[in-house]
Amino acid sequence: MDSNKIKSRKIQKTTNKVNSFRSAVKFVSLLLIFTFGFLFGSNRDLSAANALDKLQVSTAVGTPAEDINLDTLWQAWSLLESKFVTTQNEPDLEDKIQGLIDGLAESYGDPYTEYFTPEELASFNENVDGGSFGGVGMEVGETDGGLIRVVAPLRDSPAQKAGIMSGDVILSIDGINVLNSSVDEAINLIRGEVGTEVELTLARESEREPLVVTVIRDDIQIPVLQTQINDGVFIIEIYTFSTDLPNRFRQALREYSESGATGLIIDVRNNPGGYLNSAIELGSWFTDAGEILLREKSERLGESDEKLFRSKGYELSILNERPIVVLVNQGSASASEILAGILQDYDLAEIVGEQTFGKGSVQELIPLQDGSAIKITTSRWFTPKGSSISEGGLTPDVVISDDPETAEVDEQVVAAIEILTNN
Repeated sequence: MDSNKIKSRKIQKTTNKVNSFRSAVKFVSLLLIFTFGFLFGSNRDLSAANALDKLQVSTAVGTPAEDINLDTLWQAWSLLESKFVTTQNEPDLEDKIQGLIDGLAESYGDPYTEYFTPEELASFNENVDGGSFGGVGMEVGETDGGLIRVVAPLRDSPAQKAGIMSGDVILSIDGINVLNSSVDEAINLIRGEVGTEVELTLARESEREPLVVTVIRDDIQIPVLQTQINDGVFIIEIYTFSTDLPNRFRQALREYSESGATGLIIDVRNNPGGYLNSAIELGSWFTDAGEILLREKSERLGESDEKLFRSKGYELSILNERPIVVLVNQGSASASEILAGILQDYDLAEIVGEQTFGKGSVQELIPLQDGSAIKITTSRWFTPKGSSISEGGLTPDVVISDDPETAEVDEQVVAAIEILTNN
């Protein structure tokens, strides 16, 4: 199958998503961590964090399904074979079988459950393994309606400099309609040689007409953490939950202890997540050993098979003595939501900002015998008290938006400092 067919196989199915598009554009305030697409340069840590932390790779042996009547399927197959007018674009037998499996996976209605042809699987593995390639520096995910939406542009990235914002829905890439394409297909279209241009057509809630944005690809370097002091308050900005975040966070806490600051802000806005273990490590600084930090459940297995992730009980007295605020927004996803959920459920911090993204699920990537694979959502994450992360995300204790028209003032940070000062 040539590269054009790979890119266009799902992209051609567009019309059935138009209504979903209209509703999704209005619903901007809607992983782990698998289906966020990172359009980045050379960064193996983040690539693995995006794809593998809770992605389980397994194998399965297929057996004929029992008590399923496939007569209608074969009737439709026979009618198409006998009546469809022959064209140059008629699919071959391999395409037809792949289309059947793709449609079966899509019928489950889960944006994170999908089928990969052998070619698409090879492309996905290239994304996971890392390597040097050009990107625009933003995370993308799927809405419930299957549309490609920007989770967040990375700080100082080409995407941010071009004006791309969290919540933007991608309509087309270089003129190719992507209303019904997957995250991985969108990544493949956006990624390219450093220094080249990619044109994105976007829908934004505040704009009546689509926006056309041209971005120059670059080799993206993604930061992990940054600290600062603002009005006597110590701020830790976390950009991604990478493998080295726990060590970086420990160093930041040491800085906080020595700073004399009156309170702490943990800023996970526009943070798409990363390694689950990093979220558990950070949560362990605020909780006693053995306390539940996260619940993993599968509806098929039932409550008795719930998997619990518990605190390692790191101790730092300053975290109990001084108030804490966690800043979140619609770009806070997955591991960010796990950390915020821990601190919210145990009343350890005030959560300030906007409704979070709502990505808390586990996927298995299962190879099939012909070299293709299927990715299946197998379980979901819940906060310590049992709130589902996937169902709408987390609701802040104090809801406040940052006004993009006042670039010189960060209203959410101002609100957080006020809360800490008055605490």
